[in-house]
Amino acid sequence: MPLMNNLLHALSNVFIDRPSDTRRQVISAKKIQQGDATISTKKRLLGWDIDTVNMTITLPEHRLFALQQTLADMIQKTRTSRKKWQKLLGTLRSTTPALYGAAHSFSILQHALTDTTNQRICLTPLIREILRHWLLLARHAYDTPAALSTVVSTHPTILAATDASKSGMGGFWVTAPSTEHPNGEYFLWRHAFDNTIQQALLTADNPAGTLLINDLELMAIITGAVLAGHHTTQLHPSILLASDNVAAVSWVGKGSTTSISAPALLLHHLGQLRRAKPFALHPVYTPGLSNTLADCCSRSFDMPDADLLHHVRCLHLEQPSWTLVTPPKDLISKLSCSLLGKLHKLVSTPPAALPTTQPGRCGRTSALASSLTPNWWALTTLFPCYNSLANDIDKASLLPVGLKSALVPWREPFVPLARRSPHWAASTPASQLMAN
Repeated sequence: MPLMNNLLHALSNVFIDRPSDTRRQVISAKKIQQGDATISTKKRLLGWDIDTVNMTITLPEHRLFALQQTLADMIQKTRTSRKKWQKLLGTLRSTTPALYGAAHSFSILQHALTDTTNQRICLTPLIREILRHWLLLARHAYDTPAALSTVVSTHPTILAATDASKSGMGGFWVTAPSTEHPNGEYFLWRHAFDNTIQQALLTADNPAGTLLINDLELMAIITGAVLAGHHTTQLHPSILLASDNVAAVSWVGKGSTTSISAPALLLHHLGQLRRAKPFALHPVYTPGLSNTLADCCSRSFDMPDADLLHHVRCLHLEQPSWTLVTPPKDLISKLSCSLLGKLHKLVSTPPAALPTTQPGRCGRTSALASSLTPNWWALTTLFPCYNSLANDIDKASLLPVGLKSALVPWREPFVPLARRSPHWAASTPASQLMAN
């Protein structure tokens, strides 16, 4: 308690508003009287309920109730005005951080706005079914709270790359080193498309096809991300995935596309798959010529599994042994149905395990006298660079160029942020004391 009292008095001396001060009010007395300054592990910040023990973010009860009421009323209608529909989309966009997986369910809803001449929106059975999915997510928001690690971008722990062709799709992923695997784990995967998908692909020889190569590339990204996210013991892993298809990378990055075709249904199903086991997905573009390993996996269906593993080991002798993973039939079946235009029913999943904040050990019972701490400009300690993987990524020849360049920001040394001019307020008593 003495240590806490000393800290609070020090903070008070910095932010206190003295009668002689001409600067604007630093701390709102009204918010303090409402209890905003209390110390608690659960806080309402900017309209979000943050739990720093369970590391989750949820919607306040009044916002969640209003969202459920709005969705229930809209589902009963067959037509609505464009203004009300745009307002609903804005409300849904503002709730996506707390409804994990919902960010991929906007494609079909946005497609209703493509008709710019009509001021009335026709709510088709497909649109109402998507709204029912949103309503189910809102009703189970407290049962499956969103983890803060899925909202705030963290350093990647899994590196992956995918590719697709008419004959099939494939790719690889590399996990971060762990106690069991000091050098990380290396996985390959591939899947051959059946005749139904190959015959539906639009090519010069098949002008009547309904599928594009972009759709197959998107399916490959989703398959590779789900395999990498589900084949790890990490809680909420962060996956950095490279692909040589600009359209598919853009769709996954935005989480939506203005269409009701295969990409929209694939993205919608991606949201459901991420709710089963949450993971963060960051797609990046890489040139096709550098994506050699994933390209090999998506076209080498004439080679048996043993021959493929031997071929990859010969190409990358410096890497440890590779493991070939076969995508589950249930996953491929559902993705294939989405590719061919079928919307799957949303099933509520049980809450995933959340990494809780571990309490630290108690320190001294009283504060010791210490000298004045200088500002950060006086520090001369060199901060070491941080690698997302323990092994040197520059020497990993299997990584595509786009994946290497995307890792560069995570290797920059840590530098504290400085207050830049002009200051947000007048100088505080503490800053004047530091200057003296």
